[in-house]
Amino acid sequence: MCISVGNEQVEGQPDPEQVPTSYVARQNLTMQMHMRRFTRPTNAFSKKVENHDYAVALHFMYYNSVRIHR
Repeated sequence: MCISVGNEQVEGQPDPEQVPTSYVARQNLTMQMHMRRFTRPTNAFSKKVENHDYAVALHFMYYNSVRIHR
């Protein structure tokens, strides 16, 4: 149950050696496995950039709001 949402700006100079990239790599792999347009551009590519943006937004909305995570 979500009670409230807030925005908090975080700034700084993180040490590049200490920044984990595994989260971004996992997110990219999940997106690639769920969306055909990222696996083979010749089969299911978007002719318009707007359609590509909508497909990515729809994927993240589904992944974050609808899909049940284990």
